[in-house]
Amino acid sequence: MRNEQKGHTTEDIEAKELEHFYSPEKGNVAFGSAYDNWAFTLESFAPRIAKTFGMNPNVLKKFLWGKFYYKSSEKKIVKVPPTSESKEMFV
Repeated sequence: MRNEQKGHTTEDIEAKELEHFYSPEKGNVAFGSAYDNWAFTLESFAPRIAKTFGMNPNVLKKFLWGKFYYKSSEKKIVKVPPTSESKEMFV
């Protein structure tokens, strides 16, 4: 579909909207608390957690947002909860 006045297709508009979409994975979202005086992005948080898990921070940050679980017995990040009581890595 084409918007004749502006010369843009619906696909063009949707692609442009996605460029401006807020998403932790894109690094354009920060989490914080003014009350407790702290803030972080996945970019700043990943190196700290990577030390704990003994992982590469660039790899880890891909798994901090979304439905991922840490399987401690194998030291792996997985998509399927290892147990019925497993919680997502970052909530």
